[in-house]
Amino acid sequence: RRAGYGQRCRWRCFSFMQLARPQNYKFMLPAELGMALWLAGGFAGLWHFSEAATARSSQRQANLKLVSRATALMAAAWLISTLVTRLPALYSDPALQRANYRGIVQTITATLREGDAIILDAPNQAEVFNYYYHGEAPVYGLPVGLGGDDPQTRAAVEDIIASHSRAFVVFWGEAERDPQRTVETTLDSLAYSAGDQWFGDVRLSRYLMPQPFSIERESGAQFGENITLLNYALNSETLASGDALQVQLHWQTDRQLDTRYKVFVQLLDANGALQTQHDGEPGGGLQPTTIWQAGETIADNHALILPDTLPAGEYTVIVGLYQLDPPYTRLPVGDGDYVTLGTIRVR
Repeated sequence: RRAGYGQRCRWRCFSFMQLARPQNYKFMLPAELGMALWLAGGFAGLWHFSEAATARSSQRQANLKLVSRATALMAAAWLISTLVTRLPALYSDPALQRANYRGIVQTITATLREGDAIILDAPNQAEVFNYYYHGEAPVYGLPVGLGGDDPQTRAAVEDIIASHSRAFVVFWGEAERDPQRTVETTLDSLAYSAGDQWFGDVRLSRYLMPQPFSIERESGAQFGENITLLNYALNSETLASGDALQVQLHWQTDRQLDTRYKVFVQLLDANGALQTQHDGEPGGGLQPTTIWQAGETIADNHALILPDTLPAGEYTVIVGLYQLDPPYTRLPVGDGDYVTLGTIRVR
């Protein structure tokens, strides 16, 4: 019987610990009314006590009256001073401010166009997001329900990829609702990351949906001693300023690697000047080189957003690898430190 009681106590403590999370504190807001009434009752009790003391004529009761009123006034002064000195920090101290969802929505709507979709991973941020967002692009909260159904989540993401041209993805709380990162891994394997932007602890990512390839070539270029670029593909040879160039790479290593590397894909003009680039660990950051297995083929998608002011002309696309940590040394390949993937024309 005692063992059963102990188990129940542990279960209750565990349940309370699960609920005692910062994101759940908002559910305690109604308790503020009870706290205010409780404080008011305390002040009133002290004040009534002093009035009761006034009805008696003894010096002792008169002293109690003075003490009780002084206590009530001191408590009220402490409460007011605390509110005056602490409340402004909620509006001015960055450490106490919530994520800037207003800024997130403004960033999204500034470039939103027909065919775009918005994904909230996880969906429990929908309330604050929809407070600011009133656009026409559909908003998908994933995973559905309490999460845990990875095949259903993957199918939902695949449907979004098939029916939209771009997706803005807001990541917050996904470690709990989407612990296998099904939303992100599906997007990284089937779509093209166009960059991330952080708003406090909330990450905004943009993805481009895959387009048919117009260039597919074998490579075989060896970076360093162990990494090989097997092949690559580009979605177009002719683009307009503001368009996106999609680049798909397939990597392979001949042994387990101890160093993490980032991939860079760059667009250079005729003078070799950098015009735009996309850097990131392979597989959208989910396939770091240290987890590659010998002989395994690693798919790696990148998107280059061409600047709206990019002049017409011919540009060169290059790719390379560099160490994740300082001094960010590039891996040698052939006589240089990058491989040319091809030339594109901007009209």
